[in-house]
Amino acid sequence: MTLELNRSQKQIQKAAWEFARGEFDRDGLLEMEKEGRFPGKIWEKAADLGFIGLHFEEDYAGGGLGIFDTLLTAEAFCRKDSSCGMALMLSGFAGELVMAAGTPDQKARYLEPLALGQALCGGAFFEPGSGYDPAPNLTRAVQEMGMWVITGKKTRVVNGVGADFYPVLCEAKEGPVLILVEKDTPGLTVTPMARKLGNTMTPWADLGFNRVKVGPDQVLGIPGKGLDLVREFLDQARLVNAGMALGIAQGAMDRTLAYSKEREQFGRKIASFHHLRHKIADMALKIETARGIAYSAARAWDNKNQAPVLPAMAMDYACEAAETVADEAVQIHGGYGYMHEGEVEHFYRDAKFLRLFCSNPGLRRDIIADAAIGKLKPAAVK
Repeated sequence: MTLELNRSQKQIQKAAWEFARGEFDRDGLLEMEKEGRFPGKIWEKAADLGFIGLHFEEDYAGGGLGIFDTLLTAEAFCRKDSSCGMALMLSGFAGELVMAAGTPDQKARYLEPLALGQALCGGAFFEPGSGYDPAPNLTRAVQEMGMWVITGKKTRVVNGVGADFYPVLCEAKEGPVLILVEKDTPGLTVTPMARKLGNTMTPWADLGFNRVKVGPDQVLGIPGKGLDLVREFLDQARLVNAGMALGIAQGAMDRTLAYSKEREQFGRKIASFHHLRHKIADMALKIETARGIAYSAARAWDNKNQAPVLPAMAMDYACEAAETVADEAVQIHGGYGYMHEGEVEHFYRDAKFLRLFCSNPGLRRDIIADAAIGKLKPAAVK
């Protein structure tokens, strides 16, 4: 059974759902999804109500709440519309790095506008050909005459088009370092990526750094610790991803239940067919199991149990549930499920995208296996 929510969490969940029901206009969002447009006006309203940056510090316009509260919001938003929900929840992607390692001046300058819906953030961690592993890092940062000079390339940058600033993972003499680069910095080029299968309302880009120069006040945290900060952030992001996946799964289920109770074949509602009832039972089991794992993992994170294994489990199972449930939803809806206007088709595309986002399933399984197996003793020498 899913963990019981306290009064505050129930209020957040209800408020997020009511906001989504009131602001997520179906026809308008279908058009935005088709055109790949970011839902700017909805984002601004969500920020005005405090839904953006719920877990950011209160001193910098955040909600001062936990990652569990953000997960609940992500679930509610994506349940109503997966594409819009993801765009809103990813609008401040990687802002957590500023919260974790930023100075008070950096937080006021960069974190606060994210929570207020006045800026977008794009984490630049991954390199061409390296998948979602931030460790193979060819982007270099060297110090020249009191400035940091960055040269290299980053790919798959969330909010890359439209972001106001980017935390960029670089390799320096001191080791991995995170440097904040603003959008209009000379030498920075932003190349929009081609349309994706899912997550179409979030604009991605490739970034190029041709001797981009920034001051020493743009360094996040301690040089040499940048990779550790990014990996911890990605663990946290997996919990929010799990919330988005839960919303996608539940949203696809909602539409499937409504359709199966209305659609008739052979003089009967199709919800009464034995085979379909078992499919729906399997979908419900997947969702409830995924929700239990994700809620437990998010609560553990907020209680300072931040080992990578629980976020990996939460995201992996929730994304598998979302993809399975959305696939069944398309099948049950038949031809209508395959049409753009039927909604469940973009729930399926977004579920497919989310399963590959931030880390592929193999990487998450490695994290889980490492925790389960532990350290192996060296093989005996014969």
